Amino acid sequence: MRCPPSIPVEFKQRHHRLLILLVISGDISLNPGPAKHPCGHCYKAVAKNHRAVLCEACNYWWHIKCANISPTSYNVLCNSEEPWLCNDCNSFKFTNSFFDISLQNSTCMNTSNSSSSTEGSGSDIFTELREARKKHINNFHICHLNINSMRYKFDELKPILLDKIVDCLIISETKLDSSFKDSLFEVDGYKLQRRDRTDHGGGIATFMRADIPARRRLDIECKTLENIVYEITLDKTKWLIYAIYRPPSMANNIFYDSINILLDKGSKFIENYMVIGDLNYDFMVKSKSQILEDICDIFDLSNIVKKPTCYMKGYEPSLVDVILTNRTTLCFKTLNFNTGVSDCHHMISTFIKGHTPNCVNTKKVMLSKAKLLQNVHLILIYT
Repeated sequence: MRCPPSIPVEFKQRHHRLLILLVISGDISLNPGPAKHPCGHCYKAVAKNHRAVLCEACNYWWHIKCANISPTSYNVLCNSEEPWLCNDCNSFKFTNSFFDISLQNSTCMNTSNSSSSTEGSGSDIFTELREARKKHINNFHICHLNINSMRYKFDELKPILLDKIVDCLIISETKLDSSFKDSLFEVDGYKLQRRDRTDHGGGIATFMRADIPARRRLDIECKTLENIVYEITLDKTKWLIYAIYRPPSMANNIFYDSINILLDKGSKFIENYMVIGDLNYDFMVKSKSQILEDICDIFDLSNIVKKPTCYMKGYEPSLVDVILTNRTTLCFKTLNFNTGVSDCHHMISTFIKGHTPNCVNTKKVMLSKAKLLQNVHLILIYT
């Protein structure tokens, strides 16, 4: 039996010193490269032995010196379960193309009717969304708006995507066709899905956060309806999200048959589901919404939007934009407010219980680094 050649003592000592230097550096990586966790201010790497805090909105680590946090305040944060937000995320900064005045001069808009437009007022039309998101950072946030032509109004909606205020944005009546390329509407961090009709009417689009476990279910979608179906996973719980637009001209029997097939097909795969969109059935008037209420009875759905969403001039306010779900106990903080972006429709939104991957799982990071350090320690022992 051949014995392995003996390792010189000098090599062992040098190797030992190198490994010690690696350990005390506090930032060991099997595949070194660009900083994995750059500081949100100085952009230098945040190592394991650095005193830093994680902003749960922008997902950046901040050195306490860069964030102007005292050591005493840092110790308090370490022992607190409250989320910490950096100054950038707390200040709600806007681009000049969206608003030209600061948030300090903004006022909450009046959502009682469609005449409360924000043109020229300078108020933040998404204040309610931002405040809700600030309180529920980790839950899935879904919104819908009938925009009545997306080509000229999309820039007004961009801030809530750029600032990660919503996890899924659904836009109906996009009025787009193939001549409008996806590149005109793409936003970093989101996946765009479209189902166009013509540039004169109809159409639906969705923006889903790219880091959320989600996939489009083309196998479930119905050809006779303007719909996009998404399967998402929240805390190992699967949901089906049905984004639907029904034009007023669609016959009741066609809609009834189509949505029955659509929901029946999906419910065979997943138990939790939500229908969100403009269905043009007024829930404020029973005689005008009987078709939709029959469907709700069949699939155990409830509408969690309770007040009018459409204010057309010369007509009574109507509730045509809906959020229907069979899991009302898992939905909370439902909003219904005017943005001034649409000509007569309110934006509606709700939260679904279930954590979204909007922050680094620090426990897993610490465990993996601890395991790596343990392996290095074993190497030191045997060398």
